[in-house]
Amino acid sequence: MTAGIDRRSASGADTGRDGIRRISTTSVADRVAGELLRLISTDQLSPGDKLPSEPDLARQLGVGRSTVREAKQMLISRGFLESRGKVGTFVADQESRRVPLEMLDVLLTMRRVEELHQARNILEVGAIRLACELATEAELAALDAHLDRLSQVDGDEEFWSGTVAFHSEIVRACHNTAIIYMFNSLSDAMRTDQLPIHARANVRADGVERHRRLLRALRTRDPNAAAAEMADHLAQSHHHDLSVLGTDRTD
Repeated sequence: MTAGIDRRSASGADTGRDGIRRISTTSVADRVAGELLRLISTDQLSPGDKLPSEPDLARQLGVGRSTVREAKQMLISRGFLESRGKVGTFVADQESRRVPLEMLDVLLTMRRVEELHQARNILEVGAIRLACELATEAELAALDAHLDRLSQVDGDEEFWSGTVAFHSEIVRACHNTAIIYMFNSLSDAMRTDQLPIHARANVRADGVERHRRLLRALRTRDPNAAAAEMADHLAQSHHHDLSVLGTDRTD
């Protein structure tokens, strides 16, 4: 079988007749590799099947050809795909795999988490510095009220979405349109990629207190102190995510 894609909308995502989900144009190569792995693991792509050409995959998944090429090379190097030169790229036999399918999926997830952490550090540490200078008293009061509401939330998904919204409010308080725009794009990935990880083994009361520390640091109007608190906050969150993923690998 050779997978083809006929995009249609389903639950907010474009999905083809063969079950292939369209990748966002902001996705990186590991997410494309993850989609190909999903097709292999669900037998929608079987050993010996030929992949569509790079231009076709790029169009169908909504990414660039270089991203498709990088994803393919990642899977070729681990024995999931086989390049036959000008003939094309094919799904390899299971005996050729140098990394178990389940393990590679975890490694790809860890890479996404690491990249997301790096991006958040770049944006949020700088944003809280600016917010120390530019946030209004009304914005600080709104952040306080947000945490009061968050302490009453009963449900992991609602709680995590609420914490993302809290960080968004801090970023908006920096009053820099470019930073706000970039963080809005990043927050979508935070909700989809981090929620399944972050909600586990996480005590909501502790989460509220960690965010109150951020607000107290912001209220000092000391950019260095607030930046240090944000960096520590993000480091703790990242450590939690990696610990959960590490547990998954040993289960």
